[in-house]
Amino acid sequence: MIFNRMQMKSLINLITKQAMSVVLLMVAMIFTAGFMFSCGGPSQTADAAEEAKEGEAKEGPEFTAPVADNTLTEAEIADGWVLMFDGETSNGWRGYGKE
Repeated sequence: MIFNRMQMKSLINLITKQAMSVVLLMVAMIFTAGFMFSCGGPSQTADAAEEAKEGEAKEGPEFTAPVADNTLTEAEIADGWVLMFDGETSNGWRGYGKE
């Protein structure tokens, strides 16, 4: 079968458009699948919550009262921990390359 120049251009354009459609469809499918698997689902969350409850009841650490942010417990102070920032001033901080 012999094609003239115009028919050949039309055939190439048709093949190119179809190939681009296939590529775009594949990209969309991969993106959708990745989104679906990365978000997890309610069954995973429910299972993880049940496992956490079971583990906490059997082998979990003893409950301690919540500690306020930017504070140290008595045990941490006794171990030598020091707060880096008091939350209000820049006392104790220095500029890069100074002092």
